[in-house]
Amino acid sequence: EVSTKMKFAVCLLAVVSCAAAMPAEVSFETPDELDLSKIVPNNIYLEPETPIDPSTIPEGRVIGGTEVARNSVPYQAAVVINGVSLCGGSLISTTRVLTAAHCTVSASFVNVRLGAHAF
Repeated sequence: EVSTKMKFAVCLLAVVSCAAAMPAEVSFETPDELDLSKIVPNNIYLEPETPIDPSTIPEGRVIGGTEVARNSVPYQAAVVINGVSLCGGSLISTTRVLTAAHCTVSASFVNVRLGAHAF
């Protein structure tokens, strides 16, 4: 039979291991606490599989989109990486935001902003 001390030691080791494996620091700040002037584009260029005719590229960033009403998309998150680059994300639980993997490749600090409108 495994002793109580051994069970405790294994549990303690598991907790310490999980804490050591924590991802980048995450903060949930109110919209007024984030300095948006520091955000700059973080463009990642991937070669297209087929050549693109430049004349077919639209001018705007979102094709056929319309601005949503304030507070109408409560699960949309702004994910600010290292205080300088911005990605979108979706709130999938009370404590989790899903974003694209390439957004966090070089992240050492991640700030999630909920309730922002018209960045």
